[in-house]
Parts: sequence; structure tokens; C-alpha cells
Amino acid sequence: MDYKLAIRKIIREQVEKILSESFDDYEDMISEMPDKIFWAIKNREKIKFDVIPKDQYLKALREFMEYNSLMRFPFKYINQWKELVIENIIKLDTINAINGHSEHFPFHEFYDVFDYNRKAGVERDGEFSRWIKKQQKEGKDYSRNEWLAAFDFLIKVYDLEKSLPKFSNGQFMVSDAGLKPLGVLAGQLMEQTDPNEILLTLDRVMNVAHPRSDLAELFIEGGSHALEYISAAE
Repeated sequence: MDYKLAIRKIIREQVEKILSESFDDYEDMISEMPDKIFWAIKNREKIKFDVIPKDQYLKALREFMEYNSLMRFPFKYINQWKELVIENIIKLDTINAINGHSEHFPFHEFYDVFDYNRKAGVERDGEFSRWIKKQQKEGKDYSRNEWLAAFDFLIKVYDLEKSLPKFSNGQFMVSDAGLKPLGVLAGQLMEQTDPNEILLTLDRVMNVAHPRSDLAELFIEGGSHALEYISAAE
């Protein structure tokens, strides 16, 4: 199956088929994310999650709580936060897939970045293929597990763990339990245009719980500590 069609199917399943035609507006963001992450790994860059400033978010919430609606707070920031949160959920999903927490590894983008012979203009004849041949000579057989071959290559050749971001508790930013509810909320955000509805959905995103890590750190400066600060300040 073509990868763009596959990722469309994956995201649709994750958000429980609630997305409408507004999904098309985010198709580029979804299909381009694996490529961006693989290039970051190849360039040995740290993958980052941009987050919402806590004081700015508090200001928006205070106004909403006082008037039951946003009155003076600039709508442009609400829309920026919406895009940021959707992008971060897609980024989290992609990192999960690369780490084997999903059956849908983005092989097409992996081979394009790590196994394209640009001098010869030939696919599946680059550094990954050369690495596989070397492993075969040393007695390592990856023929039955394509994902393990790709993952081991990223670990051993590009030191994948140095590119992956971590939560403040030291855990890598992967999440199985949190992705389904976050996917549902991402689908809702994709459809929403009213700033008040968006703000309420963002609040729900930040309160998705995870047993081992603070998922709120993916979306707001300071994570759950910031939410406690905001709650105390209201």
C-alpha cells in the first residue's frame, strides 16, 4: 500500500473515524513527519517538541473563565496552539512507530533517507543496504524482521537515542496508552474553528494521563506542574 494511503488509514483508525474532510488540510503534515524525523536523525539533531508558554495560556484561560468566552485574547495564538498541538501528536505517533510501538513503520521514508544512492540515482542501494550486507557477512540475519533491521541500523549507526527527546523523568517520549485519546482529540481539533472550542479541547489534551510520564510536557511549558500552577492561580 502506498505510504500516504497507509498513514491516512492509520490516523483515521486512531481517531475512531471521526475526521471529516478537514483531515485533508493536515495530510501534508502527517505524511511529511516521518521524513522530517528521519532527516533529523540522519543529521544527528535532537528532535524537539515546541510547547505553549504557560503564562500566555493562563491569560487565555483566565479570560475564558471570567466571561465564559474569549473576548480580547488574540485568536491568532489559539490557532497557533491548535497547529502546534496537532503537530506534536503526529510527531509522537511517528516516534512511536519508529520505536516499534506500532505495526506501521514508515519504511518508504526510511529507505528514501537512508538507502538512496544519490550518486547513481538508485533506490535501495545506499548506506542501509551496505550495512545489511556487512551484518550478513558477520552472521546477522535480518531477513525475517524488516523493522528490527531498520531499528538496529538507526541505533548502531546513527545513535538514535541521542536524537530522541525525553520527558523530565528521563523516559523517552513514546506513549502507547496516551496515543488513542490524543488521536481522538487531534481529530476534534482538526475540525474545530471556534477559538473557545479549541481552547477547551486543548485543555483536555493537556490532561490526558499516562502511568509513566507527564504527557502534558509535550504541549505546555512545565507540563503538569504548569497546569497545577495555572489551577492555583485561577
